[in-house]
Amino acid sequence: MAPPRRPRSLPELMDDLIGEILLRVPPDEPSHLIRATLVCKPWRRILFDPVFLRRYREFHRTPPLLGFLRFDYNETKFISTITTSPFSRLEEST
Repeated sequence: MAPPRRPRSLPELMDDLIGEILLRVPPDEPSHLIRATLVCKPWRRILFDPVFLRRYREFHRTPPLLGFLRFDYNETKFISTITTSPFSRLEEST
């Protein structure tokens, strides 16, 4: 007979719940995940955890194409293929 398992603490359960919610963030808008990393350190830790990243890729299969680089003579430009690019603020500041 196996010994009874010790109940998990509330923070562990909350991390699991947050992880499950973040797992379902659609990959076609990566800016949502970028914003989620800015919420707090525990969310950032969850999102950068290799186990979470592997589960996210398996859950959503094909990663989205964020855009591509276009080279014109002396200029290189990032062309976004999604509605809201995480790089749009970078493009505006240059």
